Amino acid sequence: MPVLLGQNEQKVLGDLLYDITSNTGLTRASPGSKTRAFAEAFSKKIGRMYTYFDTHLVQAFLSGATDRYLDFFGEMLGVPRLGQERADIASTHKNLRFYVEAGTFGDINGSSSILLPSGTVISTQAAGSGIRYTLTYDALLRATDSSTYVSAEAVQKGSRGNVGANRLIYHDFTSYDDSANNSLKVINEAEIASGQEAESNENYRYRLSNALTSGEKANQIAIRLAVLSVPGVADLVMEQYSRGLGSFDITVKSVNPRISAGLVAAVQEIVDKTKAYGTRATVKAPKEIGTSMSFTLTLNKAVTASDKEDIITDVQVAVSDYIDNLDIGEDLILNEVVQRVMETDNRIKDMGTVGAPFDTFYIYTPSRVEDSRIRTRLTQNYQAAADERVIIERENIAGEAVSVTIED
Repeated sequence: MPVLLGQNEQKVLGDLLYDITSNTGLTRASPGSKTRAFAEAFSKKIGRMYTYFDTHLVQAFLSGATDRYLDFFGEMLGVPRLGQERADIASTHKNLRFYVEAGTFGDINGSSSILLPSGTVISTQAAGSGIRYTLTYDALLRATDSSTYVSAEAVQKGSRGNVGANRLIYHDFTSYDDSANNSLKVINEAEIASGQEAESNENYRYRLSNALTSGEKANQIAIRLAVLSVPGVADLVMEQYSRGLGSFDITVKSVNPRISAGLVAAVQEIVDKTKAYGTRATVKAPKEIGTSMSFTLTLNKAVTASDKEDIITDVQVAVSDYIDNLDIGEDLILNEVVQRVMETDNRIKDMGTVGAPFDTFYIYTPSRVEDSRIRTRLTQNYQAAADERVIIERENIAGEAVSVTIED
């Protein structure tokens, strides 16, 4: 904490002893004397008062205010702190769906449609445990359909309700004819990351410091702050005049490696409310450049089969963390991947062979019309375009996209 008033206990004590010995007949101020004892008692009390003044004076400035004091600034500026939000997903986002693996819904319910009531529990683990969501509206699964998207919200508050892709695979609905065979399935095709905790002091202070400028609406700061307020958004890149005068593009980076269509839609909605009349704003996800690789490790000593599995898992996590945290437009550096692998465990002696650390390293880029993905062997660093984000290939889970073998 900064010392604004320039006083502390030791300085107060020095000033007191100087004044007493200089202006009174009390000249003995050595340790153990009554004069010093009284001076020390007073200086402690006065020092605490200065500390109290400093603590609260700092809160009077935006740069030092925290918690409720920061909220006072928000009240004055009409900018409330963002509260805790539950993760949710709408049917229009085309993410969470009920489906049957073969046939139609009518085939598993005596040729009749199935009505899922609101409140139906969907979870990451059986028996309604793990991360749980509930349907926010009744959902009709028509007899002639085989797949239907639904709306739901997390039971757990805040970011605890965020969930990765393909994790919500259990439900508690059994009121259909073939329920004994669990033929009614559910899945979330993309991650759900709209849950957020109450806004931190740092983020809130940043928004407040730009509140007056953003109050003009339509300017760049206003749009940036509006986008960053959407749960699940980590950052954004703005490109002016991308489609001619009066237009701009926003490329969104999510807190998860892959961005969902629902998040893009939510950002587009808030941008449309913030931008100036007559301008065109297009919100898009970055182009996903997938990667997969395989390599062989040599250890400097014999380890058990269980230890090998642990090393492989740790290496896969380390590589995935590096690649999935690359920013929009950030290059993939092969030597950085090698370094992350070698730093994972001190029992790793070598990776691959001299000059060839990887057995294979593939990059997956969209085709020209973006209707398919092209796999190319990568032999050097990948230079990402301004709207590209390199991630672990989405068609694989980390254990498949980062294949690790330990040489016996």
